[in-house]
Amino acid sequence: FELISKAAEQGYPYAMFRVGLYMEKGVLGEVKPEEAFAWYTKAAEADDNDAIIALGRCYREGIGTEENWDKALEWFSKGAEKNEARCLTELGMAYENGNGVEENPQKAVEYMMKAAEQDYGYAQFKMGDYYFFGCGPCLEDNKTAVEWYEKAVANEIPMAMLRVGEYYLYDYDSLNESEKAFAYFKKAAEYEWYSEGLGICYEMGIGVEENETEAFKYYTLAADNGNTTSMYRTGLCYYNGVGVKQNYAEAYGWFTDEAG
Repeated sequence: FELISKAAEQGYPYAMFRVGLYMEKGVLGEVKPEEAFAWYTKAAEADDNDAIIALGRCYREGIGTEENWDKALEWFSKGAEKNEARCLTELGMAYENGNGVEENPQKAVEYMMKAAEQDYGYAQFKMGDYYFFGCGPCLEDNKTAVEWYEKAVANEIPMAMLRVGEYYLYDYDSLNESEKAFAYFKKAAEYEWYSEGLGICYEMGIGVEENETEAFKYYTLAADNGNTTSMYRTGLCYYNGVGVKQNYAEAYGWFTDEAG
């Protein structure tokens, strides 16, 4: 930090960004969002790409400053003019959700596609969603969606792993290849991302040897992360004694949590 600080004091943009990051994350102990914001501003004004995205995020989330979508989009737009994938993605999300701008699916797709074509994993995941669920000019097209998801999987995006796993598990296109789902769910679990899918694979023996104990384990992990289907399945495990001792009171608790 001392060396980075010396470089930052000399006006080296990336070092100024790094000092801001240290301050924001509290690497040295105390979190100092206002100081982080000040350093990000200096670095962004010196045209550092990492600082531009960080400063936009500060304005978006109110880190070290008041939340200000106009300012956030101003900085994201500056990054987008440089074809910075993260900034393009942020603008795509803003137009998708109508944050600071009028909702515009067409523009959302345009920005997200530019970022995805740069091999930016999260944008590839979003393009998968746009085709899977349909967004603006992207009509529902499972084949194209999975192609984008697979690119995101290659870039280690856990959400895409879950999407592809669900695609095979629930057999949306009648491919009868549900056994392929397990590998995707298992890979997502390595990043601590869970859905009910891995539990189902273990409970039903889909793509892996049947194991009720593992099924219960992954249902509860997903349920603890707020997955409502997994809350229900955890309740069923307690109700039927699958991978855990039968306990109707626990089952009731999980069922009411899911219903709430």
